[in-house]
Amino acid sequence: MGLTSRALAYATALAALVCVGLTVWTWPRLARRGPVAVLGRLAAIGVTQVAVLTACAVAVNADFEFYGSWDELLGRVSTAPARIADLGGADVARGRLVQAAGPQGLDRVPG
Repeated sequence: MGLTSRALAYATALAALVCVGLTVWTWPRLARRGPVAVLGRLAAIGVTQVAVLTACAVAVNADFEFYGSWDELLGRVSTAPARIADLGGADVARGRLVQAAGPQGLDRVPG
């Protein structure tokens, strides 16, 4: 599954719904007193929140594509962005990459 695929978005949404359902289903059993029940409630809430936030993060990433692949997400990208000085050329040596073309009417503000 790709990081921006619909299958991953559906799988994480389904996992979040299952976690919410299991939390609601097991909550009466975890309503007892004692440290085990308290830890069980905390674990149920924590796992459910992680699942819901993961589903939201996957949906937002699929829409805006902050990370296009798993390698980008995990920082295993082998090619870093190139610097302008690495591109070479005569304009880089002279520092003239951008030529000014005049104000083109930008010096006047209507109003």
